[in-house]
Amino acid sequence: MTPLFLHIDGDGFFASCEVAKHPELTGKPVVVGRERGMAIAMNYPAKWLGVTRGMPIYEITKRFPSVVVRDADHESYAYFSKRMNDILARYTSHIERYSVDESFAEIADAIPPDGDVHAFAKDLSDTLVRELGMTFSIGIGPTKVLAKLGSRKNKPRGITIIDHSTHQEHLASTPIGDVWGIGNATAHALSNMGISTAQRFVMHPLPSLRMHFPKPIVMLWHELSGTSVLPLATGSRLPHQSILRTRTFARPIGNGHALTQTLVKHIEILTSRLRHEGLVAGSLTYALLTTDRRMLTKTLTFLRPIDTPSDMITEMRRTLPDFDEGGVAYKRTSVTLSHLTKAGATQPDLWDVDERAEARRKVFAVLDTMNIKKGGAHLSLASSPRVHASRIRGHDASESRTWVMGIPDLGDVM
Repeated sequence: MTPLFLHIDGDGFFASCEVAKHPELTGKPVVVGRERGMAIAMNYPAKWLGVTRGMPIYEITKRFPSVVVRDADHESYAYFSKRMNDILARYTSHIERYSVDESFAEIADAIPPDGDVHAFAKDLSDTLVRELGMTFSIGIGPTKVLAKLGSRKNKPRGITIIDHSTHQEHLASTPIGDVWGIGNATAHALSNMGISTAQRFVMHPLPSLRMHFPKPIVMLWHELSGTSVLPLATGSRLPHQSILRTRTFARPIGNGHALTQTLVKHIEILTSRLRHEGLVAGSLTYALLTTDRRMLTKTLTFLRPIDTPSDMITEMRRTLPDFDEGGVAYKRTSVTLSHLTKAGATQPDLWDVDERAEARRKVFAVLDTMNIKKGGAHLSLASSPRVHASRIRGHDASESRTWVMGIPDLGDVM
């Protein structure tokens, strides 16, 4: 059977998740990235105003006062990603989860011989909109690269099918630098060879490409020509080798309670993301950028990979005084969880079972379930800044009237 690939891509995914969680934002321009001081994602109303990725938040609020700016909420984005793939799994079991807002699927055996491919894609698109409250763009083609090329056309909520009749048209209208897998340096080298579009790329003699470029570029030539050489990676790799969360402060903070709270929030959000993705972390690195541009870092290695925040927070608090130089202020904090493995991939020693760790894991499993039902983090550690912020915000309607309940830091009580 001739392969047929589908690529699904969220339209302004992070910002669209915020709108889905808060329907009162429907139709409004929304930007995500307040905690980093710059736009990391925006919905299409914001893009149409002129907001671009990386634009400073202060510039956005000054130039576009109608824009709603929000902090990133990665645990809820992971939840929406899971729901997206759960819906896709109703249509086919051959799925590659490529990133939080993108997936590939092989759909040749999911469409009846006399079926309508466009009708198949439209039904999937309508189901996603109906059940998630956000839009996705879909590309379909005989290879993964062509399917991904199609999903970038006609955004938002586009459906683009690249087949024999439209193949050359799409290649001719695609700049070579827009092809998945071709970076700036490769695009520049190809341009020097007179290759400015995907069509010119596939027209170029293959032996010449083999002489000048590595194997991945040759594979792209086959994929763009319509010959599938990139199979689906269905569960054969981890989604991440490490995950990072960072925050840049509008005003520097000192080495005190606010600094600890921020690091706790990083750890809490990252471990929630681990649990959503079925991963555990073997190490943690936290970094502090001082106002005089010094980067202070500390790496903590755990006895066993974990996915709950309590032990991480205990170790972080134990080592944080090492950086107390007196009078030092910090502009940015970050936490990275590394050495990720699948939860349960390593068998613990029977004589080394940590009953308290198991109890904490069960507690956080319940909290994750409750937070997912509410579409966000309503239950947090008592030391989290979410709890303190909620006490300050109270009934402020601009914060969507969400109350956050603090639970004890379980490392201290269990």
